[in-house]
Parts: sequence; structure tokens; C-alpha cells
Amino acid sequence: MKNKIIGIFVGILFIVPSISAGIQADDAYNPLDGGWVEERDGVTILHVSGTYYEMGYQHGYLLKDKIEQVYRTIFALNETGDLYDVILNDWWYNWYKQYTPECYIEEMQGLADGSGKPLEDVIVIAIAGAFYLTEEQCMEMAAWGSATKDGKLRHFYSMDISLQAKDPETGVYLTENQIIMVRDPLEGCSSMQPYFPGTFIGSGINENHIAMSCDSSPSSEWTEYNGTYPFHFRLVNVLDNADTLNEAVDIMTSHRNGGANYIISDGKIPMSYVCEETVNYSYVGTWDDETESNGPFWSIENVVRRKNMYLNPITAKTQRLIYDPRIHVFLGILGSPWFNTWSYYKTLSQEIEKQWGSLNSTNILSITRSIYRGETNVYLKISEMLGLEGFSSCYQWVACPETGDMLISFADRNHPAQYNTIHEFNLFNLLDSQPP
Repeated sequence: MKNKIIGIFVGILFIVPSISAGIQADDAYNPLDGGWVEERDGVTILHVSGTYYEMGYQHGYLLKDKIEQVYRTIFALNETGDLYDVILNDWWYNWYKQYTPECYIEEMQGLADGSGKPLEDVIVIAIAGAFYLTEEQCMEMAAWGSATKDGKLRHFYSMDISLQAKDPETGVYLTENQIIMVRDPLEGCSSMQPYFPGTFIGSGINENHIAMSCDSSPSSEWTEYNGTYPFHFRLVNVLDNADTLNEAVDIMTSHRNGGANYIISDGKIPMSYVCEETVNYSYVGTWDDETESNGPFWSIENVVRRKNMYLNPITAKTQRLIYDPRIHVFLGILGSPWFNTWSYYKTLSQEIEKQWGSLNSTNILSITRSIYRGETNVYLKISEMLGLEGFSSCYQWVACPETGDMLISFADRNHPAQYNTIHEFNLFNLLDSQPP
């Protein structure tokens, strides 16, 4: 009996340390490890890393107050609330969920847990934040090789949404909550993306020198649920996983749901593709493809650009009855979105040609800022003076994906991005930085 008691006691001595070690290991786990926030030059930078759930949790926890303001702002734009139920019950549960990569479902759950927001709110914002905010604008371009001064690729993007949206409780404008997110997933590529807290509305560059951006392009073949998932997740998927230009294109074209253009760049080659997307059609091409010189549009060597309009005749048929956007000016004085879009395209193209062969990040941003100020086109200047849509850029960036450099400006409550301070960041420097 004595020996049995001793044996039990000795066994307990072995078990207790094991239990203690297990408790310590559990206590040591913290989903916030690897996540932190800093401010540089007045810009909030969120660092997230680890599993997708952990990145979501860090995002939600560290930006909880901003997320609360962003969600109130976006939901206030849909006063009746009917879109919420459509997105959640008709779109998500019936269709999108089964086609969305599991990692992004885990990330949304982490974001909900970290922020304390209902998962349903996170899902609706992730899928349809842009539907609440869009003015069907945005502009993008890329130039490389003989078009740039040093031969390196430059990728430009202007994200254009309503600048009047604000939190009804605090009065904080959506533009005041913009951040840069530095993502470093445990499995995948690191990236740098301008972001709205709590959303999946992104664009940017990754460590494999891939750049990604998009602009809406309205189409009668706008969406189809079976076999598709929202383009926002696909944008993030490109930056999380694409090593090459072809891999990025495959991600964007394999599960399309319509109504958008994309420019995808690879600084390693260097080269860029344009993708036009409807439900049933897609076009992928570069500067010397026949589509790019289909009049009145024209090609520029080693340059691609888009502004809310399809150029490919097949995709264009789903968008406008008359292919030539110049004719649309006769449909009403300053009343045609296609003529407005054409004016941007034409002016951008002409300004690029003036500096072709010497393009760099600085003069590309100078060109585009001047266009958005209405300084290079009489029609656009009149449009700006009348307060018409098309000048509400919330952020504008130009990046050299090969080096990781990005120049970016953000809108504030008083001015769109094209009038504000230009900041400079480098993806690789941000990845090497440590929390204070």
C-alpha cells in the first residue's frame, strides 16, 4: 500500500509539470503577436502577420474604434437597410460563401472577434463596401521599358469614391480613417495596401513585385453568383499569393462576376496586362493588342491605361449601345458618363505621350494630379467647377513594384487626394520595421 501511494505521488509529480507547461503554452499564445500600429508622416500604418484568423483579429482589435466609425459611415449610406439583407442572405449564404477561399472566411471571423462586431456586419462590408460608396470612377495605368526613364515599371491607381460620407455619430469622415496595411501572412506573400479599416477594399504591391488595381466598369452582365466570388477577395488573393503575372491573371479571370477592369503588373519582367470582366466575357491584353488601338482609342508603346470603360468590342457591347464615347456628348450637355470617361482617357493618354520615355513615379503622379484638378482639359475643368462626379479621389498612388517604393496621397475632410501631401513608403522597409 505504501509503495502504491508513493507511486501515485511520483506520478502526480510528473503530471503536474506537464499540465503546468500546457497552461503556460496556452497562456503564451496571443493572436495579437505580430500585429501593431504605427504612424509615419501622419499616416496610420497597420502591421498584421500570422494565420489569416490572426491577421483578421489583429486588424479588428488594433483598429476597433476606426472600424466602428467606418461601419456606421457605410451603413448610413443605405438608409433603408434593404441592401444588407440582400447581400447577406441572397448573395452570401446562397452563393458567395461556398466559392470564397476558406482563408478569407477565417480572416473575417478573426476581424469580427477582434473588433467585437457581428460577423454578419463584417461579411456585408467585405462583399459590398464598394457598392455603398462607389461613384463608378477610379483610374489606373502602368508604364515600363522604353516608356519609363529607367526602364522600371510604374503602376498608378486613383481610388475614387464619395468624399462626403461621414460617421453620423462622431462626424468623422471616411477619408479621415484611411490607413496603409502591411500584410505578412504565414502562408503567402507580404504586401502593402491602402485600406479602409474593417474592409477588404484594397490595391497595392506585394513582395514578389506584383502590383494590382481595379476600376468599376458598369455592364449589363454585372453579376452572377454560381461559380463566382467577390472581386475584392480576388484582389487581396492576388497580392497574397501571386508570384508571377500569369498567376495573378489566372486568379482574376478564373472566378469573374463582371463590372470591372483590372491592371496587373509584374515588375520583374517588366510588363502589365489589362483585364476586362463581365460574367460571360473577359479580355486580357497588353499595349500592342488590337483592342488597345481600336479607334477612337489608341495604343502607346509599353503603356496601358483604363478609366471605367471597356475597350474590347465584345465587352463594350454589354455596356453602351454606341461604341465611340465621343458621340455621347450629344446625349446631353455634360450629361454623359461615357464622354466624361473618354475625356479622362484622352487627357491621360496625351499627357503620357508628352513625357513618354522619361516617365517616373514623380511625373506620373504630377500628370494624374493635374488631370484630377481639371488643369489639362477644358471639359474636365468645367465639370470640376460644376461639382460633377469624377474628381473625388480618396487616395492616389504610384508604385515601382521592383523596388517596393510607393508615393501616395490621401484625401481629408476638406480636399480630395490630388490636392494633398504626397507621402513616400517602401514595402521592404516597412516589413523590416519593428514595433516601438
